Amino acid sequence: MDVVVVGAGVTGLTAARALTDLGHRVTVFDKGRRVGGRLSTRVFANGGRADAGAQFFTARSNEFACAASEWEAKGLVHEWCRGFSSNDGHPRYAVRGGMGQLATALAGGLDVTCSVHVEQIRVGADGVIVTWPEAHGHGAGRVDADAVIVTVPVPQASVLLGSNVLVPPISYLPTLSLMVALDRSVEISSSGGLQLVEDPVLSFVGDNHAKGTSVSSVITFHSTSDFAASRLDDPISSISDRLLRAARPYLKRASVLETQLQRWRYATPVEVFPKRTFSTEDGRILLAGDAFGGPKIEGAFLSGMAAADQINRGA
Repeated sequence: MDVVVVGAGVTGLTAARALTDLGHRVTVFDKGRRVGGRLSTRVFANGGRADAGAQFFTARSNEFACAASEWEAKGLVHEWCRGFSSNDGHPRYAVRGGMGQLATALAGGLDVTCSVHVEQIRVGADGVIVTWPEAHGHGAGRVDADAVIVTVPVPQASVLLGSNVLVPPISYLPTLSLMVALDRSVEISSSGGLQLVEDPVLSFVGDNHAKGTSVSSVITFHSTSDFAASRLDDPISSISDRLLRAARPYLKRASVLETQLQRWRYATPVEVFPKRTFSTEDGRILLAGDAFGGPKIEGAFLSGMAAADQINRGA
């Protein structure tokens, strides 16, 4: 079968890899400049690196635990810690050099084209038609496929599909990520991470040096969803200044060398669809992602595997 995957995050890359291994012809498109989605790593002027999106992942299901073990054996991931305030026995996996490195590895050997902003997906007489306009150095184009897996956030998928498909009404909570490069190391905690439950501004603090992402001190601060919702469209300088004030107690006497901000409008699905995929009646168009498999890296992976299996069984 000829399959198009829209979105090169964890779900899309997982589905594309599984289908390719099964002998299907798979093409992946992503509107970003690089693969990964929330497996995103930023680089700083001093050579420091910071994970902007997912900071780590856990593996609670046997299926994902097997994948995590394979990645660990290959040196793609390593165990960061087993909890931040206490040891709960569940490894938190991180990636040396940043989570983006894992995305790059997952995309290896796949037919992936970035900077293509898919505009429309519709069912034609003999399959599914995917089109995009001219932009970012790519000419306007069209691909005809037997099936399409759409892995972008559901509100964006709804726009792509238009009135052709009535998608589930799933909404998301936003997050703001401020990454701060410092002139010296600071101790965040014994592990290098903190999950905050009562702070009105910050929800997570992660030391990228402590978890092996960066050779120098760069701290990632994630906002609460309430704070992000109230500031999401404010100017970058305004958001950064407010988050930096909230982060100051964790920076101690270190001087700030550089900051970078990432807005995540669709960070966490509010509701999770009861199945790992959603498909049209004819099975030609599938929606997959963390809104279906669960709001974490593991859920995104499981949804991708389920989408590939569904396409393969219908071949």
